[in-house]
Amino acid sequence: MLDGREVISLERCDSAHSQRSQAALGQRKPIHCTSQDKAILSALDEATRDALVRELTLKPLTQHTITDRRRLQAEIKVTAARGYAIDDEEIVLGVRYVGAPIVDANGRVRGAISVAGPAYRLTPDRLQLLGPELAEAARRVGAQLQPAAATVPNGAAEPVPGHWAFHGAYPVWDARRQCLYWADRLAPAVHCTLGGADTVHASFDQPIAALVQRDDAICAVVGETMVAIDADGSTRPVDQPIPVGLRALCDEAGGPPWAAVEQAGVTVIGQLQSDGGVQGKWRVTEAVQCLKWRAEDATLFAAAPDTGSILMLKPGTPGVRRLATVPKGSGSVSGLAFDREGGIWTCLRGGWGVVRFAPDGGLDGVVGLPVPCPTDLAFDGQFSSLYVATARQPVSLEVLNDAPLSGRLFRDVSAEPT
Repeated sequence: MLDGREVISLERCDSAHSQRSQAALGQRKPIHCTSQDKAILSALDEATRDALVRELTLKPLTQHTITDRRRLQAEIKVTAARGYAIDDEEIVLGVRYVGAPIVDANGRVRGAISVAGPAYRLTPDRLQLLGPELAEAARRVGAQLQPAAATVPNGAAEPVPGHWAFHGAYPVWDARRQCLYWADRLAPAVHCTLGGADTVHASFDQPIAALVQRDDAICAVVGETMVAIDADGSTRPVDQPIPVGLRALCDEAGGPPWAAVEQAGVTVIGQLQSDGGVQGKWRVTEAVQCLKWRAEDATLFAAAPDTGSILMLKPGTPGVRRLATVPKGSGSVSGLAFDREGGIWTCLRGGWGVVRFAPDGGLDGVVGLPVPCPTDLAFDGQFSSLYVATARQPVSLEVLNDAPLSGRLFRDVSAEPT
């Protein structure tokens, strides 16, 4: 799919041949020299396409790369007319590609699919046969996709007035006070965002491992204990032992909290018991960073940053469904939130933004941020604003010069899909 002036590879399926394309997931490629790029450009509206082409640096990667802007525009027009694009050894010598654009029912370009192989096998005649088949496959894919939510332009998110955090995390909307609570994990404190301003609400002397709303109170897991935080910032202990190896915690209204606990290299996910044990329902080999309960369909979701996966867990069924996977080159998934349309949002830690997945797992929304490490996110009670916590501690000094707002809480009033 298109990402700025590059395309990024999201998925691949290898053939049975011993010699095949070596394109890696998450790999970025310039937009002027592959079949996927030209296919996407051919399906864009003329103004958007011309603006992209004008900004391109047509760097030659082989002697066959198109480096003349007029020739590239002509190639795009040919692609639009026939429905598929050809890369004739333009990015890798000895490899040919044929690609077609994927366009959803609203006419929005969602990406492209392609077939690649060695030039001796994908001859020009073979490409002419494969092209129409691929174009038809792309049309079928586009027809099955839900119409995409509007992509929010970069820079739409604004920092909330207040102090930055070393590692912002665990935003929770409190419907009673109409405010947002969130935590700085490393300089342990719980913040409260109320009336457009952010203040430190309660401070602690041990790292914060979770923040949940439980029994009409905001509760923080501090070290190996749980404490409730009252409206005036005072704290009181909660009689709830915390298991060793806790990785994530989320509340289920009317039931015990869900917990993810690391045990002997495996993540056990289940409901937290009053004695501090976890009634395990699932065991996954991936480290889980976040859990989120969706009450509308009684489903638990988990974010697994090492594999870039969003997992879907349905109580009563032992299986784990991999709803979506983010390529490693796009950043690590971090945090989860749901909008009123059933969309699933997650941060791209190291990826300078947050993304929205449709209920079927399709990627269909992006919010760019001026900081590299968003960590967690939450909607307000009306789904009119999306709050995004970010981190400062992992950002290098060099990058920090370009991203001085790292660690701030951001609010985006336009993130709800339309």
